[in-house]
Amino acid sequence: MNNKEVTIRKIKKSEKKYVKKLARITYLGLESLFVSNFNNAFVALIDDEIVGGINYKIIKCQNKKIAYISDAFVDKSYQNQNIGKKLYNETIKFLEETYDGVITIVREDNIKSSKLLENNKFKKVGFNEIIYNFGFINAIKFYFTTFTWLAVGYDIYLKINDKKIIEKNSSLTQIIWFFILNLILALPLWLTIHSNIDNLNITILAYLTILTIFILIRYIGFKTTKEKGKFRINNGGILINLLVSLLGFPYMINGNWYPNKYQNTKEFNEKLARPELIKWFIFLFLPFLYFTSSAYLKELAQISFVYLILFVIPIYPFSYFGGKRIYNYSKKIWVIVLVMTLIMVTMMYKFTLI
Repeated sequence: MNNKEVTIRKIKKSEKKYVKKLARITYLGLESLFVSNFNNAFVALIDDEIVGGINYKIIKCQNKKIAYISDAFVDKSYQNQNIGKKLYNETIKFLEETYDGVITIVREDNIKSSKLLENNKFKKVGFNEIIYNFGFINAIKFYFTTFTWLAVGYDIYLKINDKKIIEKNSSLTQIIWFFILNLILALPLWLTIHSNIDNLNITILAYLTILTIFILIRYIGFKTTKEKGKFRINNGGILINLLVSLLGFPYMINGNWYPNKYQNTKEFNEKLARPELIKWFIFLFLPFLYFTSSAYLKELAQISFVYLILFVIPIYPFSYFGGKRIYNYSKKIWVIVLVMTLIMVTMMYKFTLI
């Protein structure tokens, strides 16, 4: 472990391009495309070498200035050395002393960043809380002038000085919104492809069944872990969910049972993966319903078949369907899951069932 002293300071103009490049290398994948220009930022240094950074910009709303943290990273060679903790703590301290509040978005499985924010008294909030504190117009402005509209599977974290923020803490309310929002996002697609009201009703019923199975199995799997937690949906990327749905498939907003406390252990990773493995196993057999003569069951089989494929993909933006949790727990088990899924896909196409 590196015991050298970590220095946190504001970024210099000459460092901005280099830090952005370093951030993109750290993120990799599609998320690297979201990295902003580091015009306002703090950097972490060891022996004058930049090893991490936090980027932010200012959002004006209702006579307040809110700092939006757009990027936060630590070079992979220096991770797990509490550099991120010091970088977050000192940056947030400065932002709180300078502005009226701080807001950011974090991927639902980014345990380290979530924990650092929660330790700094941030709350996970729904879009209704953003509207309440920012006003409707400013809330929409925030959603589309940041990467929130693209950030599928991300949560919004908010902290406003001297003001109590209402966290997403009601599982029942979140479950209701899970069904309402996913149905609203899927309806434009179905209204386009179904001219017959009976066919439309069958598709809606089948999709609601899939959503119910999706969260019910995750609930059963979560209860087996004996962890305490609540259900919530992720607010980021809703426009992407809508666009994908319009292109031909209902791309659901994520909803899951999240534990109150996270641990960086193999045992805890197994607990996170367990509901996803149970869910995948059940969905592995749902495509066989296509053998039946029921139009409803055939529709249910077709929808479940596509989700079965999404469940094994461990990379963003599909990771929140559960594949990444299985991959993080055991790469060998993930390979078995992938192979069995591919066998199912091959078999279904061979017999032209889907």
